[in-house]
Amino acid sequence: MKTALVALPGQALLGWRRFTQKRKLHQEGIQTARIACDGLSLQVYANQPPAGSNQKIVQIWQAHPPAGPLVFLHGFLDSSLTFRSLLPAIARAHPVLAIDIPGFGGSYLPAIRELWQIDAMARTISRLLFETLALQRVQLVAHSMGAVLAAHVYRWQQIRYPGGRITGMHWLAPGVFRLAAKEQDALASFFYPRDATGLQHLLSSLSYKERPPLPGFIKLALLREWSGPGLQMLKANTLERERSIFFEREQLQRLRVPVDLYWGRQDQITPLSLGRKIHKAIPESRLHIIEAAGHTLHLDQRTALLNTLLPRL
Repeated sequence: MKTALVALPGQALLGWRRFTQKRKLHQEGIQTARIACDGLSLQVYANQPPAGSNQKIVQIWQAHPPAGPLVFLHGFLDSSLTFRSLLPAIARAHPVLAIDIPGFGGSYLPAIRELWQIDAMARTISRLLFETLALQRVQLVAHSMGAVLAAHVYRWQQIRYPGGRITGMHWLAPGVFRLAAKEQDALASFFYPRDATGLQHLLSSLSYKERPPLPGFIKLALLREWSGPGLQMLKANTLERERSIFFEREQLQRLRVPVDLYWGRQDQITPLSLGRKIHKAIPESRLHIIEAAGHTLHLDQRTALLNTLLPRL
């Protein structure tokens, strides 16, 4: 109870910060909405807000080039707000849909262990795109562990829809590669810090730019948020089933869609050497290196990333 009370000021400040980020997106033409799928209410961000009938959304998006709308999938311990610096610029020329994946951001997921599985989340996202919204073609833009979800969505739509509905993927510092058990355990501990020191180390490692340490009450709020039962279930499930969650070289070789990889040269979480391995494994892939950028390259070097990404869409 005492910890919860101490964390309250930090939770209030984090809530206010997210509110102002949403408001700024609204002012720039990116709206939020909720869409029901699989018994869940998923929060999405779009330049054409999914308010009203789904048929209207489909008509709007299908009027664009054949590649289809850009669907953004964020990483873990995050939300679609991580793309706040990219969405307005991209939305000027392309239809966009950023999804708060189940259990994150504004998409609530009950603390039931079987629901907190990466492949289960991917199936929900797939049904949202291809059944609820009935989209015929999409491109996926994914950051970090969001790329693991994207790869599972690709696998699912290959089975359900011969010929496929994903026309291309753009992965920002993806964590798709299956690592050795020791490396996987170390990353899991790193991404789920137990104390303020570990949390500060994680935050400092994400960005190339040096950022001042967070106040203690903000760290407490983040620790409380990131140590919830659902996230602990996700961690346990992912480690328990890592062979079926992450991808071996041979599995990546089976991707039959263009994949553009974007990597910060100074990435400390998924180093560039890993990017070169993934690039070598995927037949139709291109590796784009962003200078002076870390794991959050979309925040470190927004303009450089947009200049590289936009011509590929």
